[in-house]
Amino acid sequence: MSTQTRAEVFMRGQLFGKMGAVERGAFERWRARKGRSEEEVVRKMARNVVRSVGTTWAGFMQLSDVAHSDWGFRPDALDADHAKTMLIVVSRDDEMAPPAMGEWLAGAYANASLEVIEGGHTASMYELDEILAKFLAA
Repeated sequence: MSTQTRAEVFMRGQLFGKMGAVERGAFERWRARKGRSEEEVVRKMARNVVRSVGTTWAGFMQLSDVAHSDWGFRPDALDADHAKTMLIVVSRDDEMAPPAMGEWLAGAYANASLEVIEGGHTASMYELDEILAKFLAA
C-alpha cells in the first residue's frame, strides 16, 4: 500500500475482482448514477488507502489489538436514554468484516436493526442511498 499502483492492484484483486453478479450489478448501477468510470473509482479508493497510511502504519497495525481488547463497554447494558435507534448494515459475502460481527452488534444493542445485503466488503457503498432512505422513512 506504499504506492498508488500497489493500492490499485490490491483494490482490483481483493475487492472489485471478487464481486459476484449481484454486487457487480449494484456497482454498475451506482457508477451510472454517479457518472464515474470503474477506473476512476478504483483510483480514488486507492489514493485514499495510500493517504490513510502515508504518515504512519501504527494505527493500522494496532487495529487487531484494539478490536480484540476488553473495553469494559457493554452495549447490552445501556439504559433507554442511551440505547438510540441504529441501523447496522452487513454484506453477506464480506470476508474482511464478516456478517457475524454485525449480527452480534444487532443482538447487543436494544434498538438496533440489521440489514443484510448481497455482496462483499464494499457492497453497502453501492446501496447506501436506498439503505438510508429506508432507515430514515421508518
